[in-house]
Amino acid sequence: MLRTSYDVSVIGMNYLSLIHSIIALKENKSVLVIDDKIQTHSNKWFLNIGLLEKMILKKIGFRYEIECLKNIDQYLELRNTLLIMDDLFIELSDSPFINIKEMARKLPDCFGALYIEKLSKLKPEEFDIQFNVFLEDLALRSFELNAAKETSDILNNEKSNLTDIYQGFLDYLDQETLTTKQLHYVLQVIFQTVFSSAKDHSESKYLLLSLISPRYSIDSTKLTNELLYEFRKMGGDLKATSVQDWGIEDNQLKYLLLSSIDGLTESKDCFYFGQIKEQKKFVNHNDQTRFFSIKVECLIDHEFTEFYKNKRIIFSKKDRMGSDFPFWEVNLDNLGNLNAIYSYADNLGTKASFYYHHALDDIYHSLLSIFPGLKREDWISRAKVYKGNEVWVEYAPKLKSQLKMDHSYKLNNMYLEGDANPIIGLNYCGVDRAKSMGLYSYILDIFSP
Repeated sequence: MLRTSYDVSVIGMNYLSLIHSIIALKENKSVLVIDDKIQTHSNKWFLNIGLLEKMILKKIGFRYEIECLKNIDQYLELRNTLLIMDDLFIELSDSPFINIKEMARKLPDCFGALYIEKLSKLKPEEFDIQFNVFLEDLALRSFELNAAKETSDILNNEKSNLTDIYQGFLDYLDQETLTTKQLHYVLQVIFQTVFSSAKDHSESKYLLLSLISPRYSIDSTKLTNELLYEFRKMGGDLKATSVQDWGIEDNQLKYLLLSSIDGLTESKDCFYFGQIKEQKKFVNHNDQTRFFSIKVECLIDHEFTEFYKNKRIIFSKKDRMGSDFPFWEVNLDNLGNLNAIYSYADNLGTKASFYYHHALDDIYHSLLSIFPGLKREDWISRAKVYKGNEVWVEYAPKLKSQLKMDHSYKLNNMYLEGDANPIIGLNYCGVDRAKSMGLYSYILDIFSP
């Protein structure tokens, strides 16, 4: 049986919520994790990470003596990213130098002259080492400082071989061409959960770091199980149930009424790691346009599948920017099983099922560019379609400044419908809390000491 009262309750179980719970236990707090299967995070957002995020997670492991985070590499697998923007194919590897070379070759206005004049004089291995040293320093200082403004200053005042590369990239993005607008949009939606047509230099530098860094997929099941073992060993309680009712008095959370036989449970502080759309009782006063996802699974039997296995493949078309269906991506595992994510705008009354055929058609026509001769009838007959977990939030250009890490605009509060006062003791930690700089800024927000 559970206790009748906890210092900390956590709604939703994933590797992030378990890290948060373990840290609370190490602070001598009693902790209950409620494993509500409906409370999901956004999969691609926190299961596909860059080198910077890996370094931060490892530092969390050493600070709080969490063994599996100290050895985070054993749960990660390198994964190349392939950007297909109309007829332009850009493949990114685990070498920052090679990735800049690829960008210079495919988008010569971006790094072309710089690469010829300066980068060609550097040894690839030396540049990659210098890049890793810079990221290690950025991870260390931003995590230790626990101050968003200083973190932005680190990016803006950094002096190294990256300085000129940054400037070339920023100058390129500042061009108002269809290609630069498309690239800016694509980088936001694959590395962040927020996007806007407006630009910010600190964010653009983070997007460049994410673009040229090694990328990893996380073995979420294995990492979650290891964290759960450590959590239980330390005395944390876990319950597979849901919250039937929330005891809120005078805008303060007093208790949780669980759907299980445990019933009423007092909670001093509750941390909500689900998506706001899954909890109808509350809002977070973020009324910007949301985009959700449709998932498609299908076995692909084609002679070219070997080349595309274990790659994150992003499809973007210029004529879809600003539309209700702006982009989609696919991944193939070692057996040729394809997993696709298709984005759509959450307009009033929208259901994912309304767009299943739309998603199948768009993904099929894009797949023809990498799997020529793929038969539509085979694709349709094999495909399984259902609602996905991903979410993105589109901000109007005039609100772009709110997304800076050091801006006072807060996304950690939850409110009762129609109420202007936040609920004391109920803290929002879901995907909508993230600002610019994606998982990097989110981890600093949630876990910095």
